Amino acid sequence: FCESFANDDVITSLSIDDPGTGYSAGNLSATGGGGSGFSGTYAVSSGIESITINNGGSGFDTTDQVQIQCQCDGTGAQASVGSVDSSGAITSINIDSAGSGYQSTDIIAVGVANGTGESLTANVYSTGVIHSAIVTDGGSNYTSSPTIVISDTNGADGDISAVLGDYYEYEVDILPESSGANCTHSGFKVLAGLDLNENRNLDSTEISETIFICHESKLWRATTFLDLNGTIYGEEQTLAHGIVPSSSPQGLVSAGTMPGEPVPAGTFGHLVVPAQTVPNNQYISAYYLTFDHWYHLDSTTSGGGDGTWVEYRLQSLKLGKLVVHRTTRWVSQHSIDRCSRS
Repeated sequence: FCESFANDDVITSLSIDDPGTGYSAGNLSATGGGGSGFSGTYAVSSGIESITINNGGSGFDTTDQVQIQCQCDGTGAQASVGSVDSSGAITSINIDSAGSGYQSTDIIAVGVANGTGESLTANVYSTGVIHSAIVTDGGSNYTSSPTIVISDTNGADGDISAVLGDYYEYEVDILPESSGANCTHSGFKVLAGLDLNENRNLDSTEISETIFICHESKLWRATTFLDLNGTIYGEEQTLAHGIVPSSSPQGLVSAGTMPGEPVPAGTFGHLVVPAQTVPNNQYISAYYLTFDHWYHLDSTTSGGGDGTWVEYRLQSLKLGKLVVHRTTRWVSQHSIDRCSRS
């Protein structure tokens, strides 16, 4: 499925048009736009303000390099050893460049080359620029983008805009369906909908369409005629929809079209008999292949009614060529039961 646009009355994302300056992390609300219910949060980032010396270690010098590393968005921070005591323990560190993009939740590693045993902690400025904005509740019934209100009024120049709607991927789940009201002969249930929470799963609240793909009843089945529960009169057995044989003409099992059930109008089907080797005529002559075919058709006293097209085909090879022998018959009669031999 292709992506589709949805949730056009819901705030689905936020765009930071101007990060401003001097903000503390806080909450977001919305005014205007015709809707209600929106809520969000924003985080701030800044540079490194100072480095706390938890343990000065030993063996350091003011010329040793300070290394600041962070698997985060922050970059550019630089520092140097300001002073050490007589044992080489670090007593002060200077911030040469605060950098930018660091958040108070970041894990910032600070180390100094050459000496040992130091423990240092980087401290980020408590205020800064708006770094990210998150929708916690998109609200509803917005007809136009509302104005996003930043909770910290001490910051300046920050501007965040709301985006209504988004493109979502369709998710499709295919589940087995047992025999029942939806599928008489079992089948599959296909569930489809937009992945509105973008978790790559189709949640129950996201299902917008349910389709059942059902197995059809098998047309040709093996039968002994013994379990059809009809009324038997000699070689015939009367069922609610018509008359069928009471037993196989030879052996125990026959092939039938939906034994015990009427065949629906418009049904088309065929039965292919496995290939048989015909004995060579120098050993056996007058070899015949026969089969019995029973059919029951109903009609009204005024004519019309049921009819069927019956076709028999025999294929054989002669001198490398495929030869097809075909016999066709259109049958349409009043309540007729026939056992024809071909």
